[in-house]
Amino acid sequence: MLTVLKILAALIVFIAVAELARQHPKWGGLISALPWITLLVIVTRYQVEQATVSELSRYLWATFWFILPTLLFVGLMAALLDRGFAFYASLGLSILIAAIANGMVAYWLT
Repeated sequence: MLTVLKILAALIVFIAVAELARQHPKWGGLISALPWITLLVIVTRYQVEQATVSELSRYLWATFWFILPTLLFVGLMAALLDRGFAFYASLGLSILIAAIANGMVAYWLT
């Protein structure tokens, strides 16, 4: 049941952001940048799964470091689109660079 609630919560956030971004890109960007999923995870892990503060701290630090490649993805794709690159070319290149950066972060964290 908890898994279904998590999926529904994530789906509601996704739909809300997609609809808001269509009409108001700035506000859609703000809402999508907020750490909704991270909040759901830390509250669920702490309240339901009885995770320790140390476990939550490790999760949050990993999340912090993996945000950097996500920022790289978002900024790079926006820059490529602004410079006239095709959507799928921009998406593919941004995913590739972000994947490499994520791999570097994962290697660094181990």
